[in-house]
Amino acid sequence: MSGFIQGKTLRSQSRQMVVNLLAYFQQEKDNGGPLIPLTSVQERVSTALGVSLASVKRIKSEHKLNPVLSSPGKKRSRRKSKTVDLPESSKMIIRNTLYTMYTNSKFR
Repeated sequence: MSGFIQGKTLRSQSRQMVVNLLAYFQQEKDNGGPLIPLTSVQERVSTALGVSLASVKRIKSEHKLNPVLSSPGKKRSRRKSKTVDLPESSKMIIRNTLYTMYTNSKFR
């Protein structure tokens, strides 16, 4: 099967999903058949992976729009500028000093 991921280490969240799948399929084996009807595909996936049904539906719809799955971006708080706390007169002195240094070729 060509869908296997080889040569890449699975992170802890992926490893947890593998453990969830193993436990689910072991339960089905002990039950002697499916725990949830085979016609309820999304519910089976949700239960087997240990994620919500809403997550399964959202990922499925995202995959229909774009087959390349990506992780959601991490929300990072932005640092405030170091010059925010300076008075305007100090900013102007620094700015003028930099302009003077640049024109005197100290940055080239």
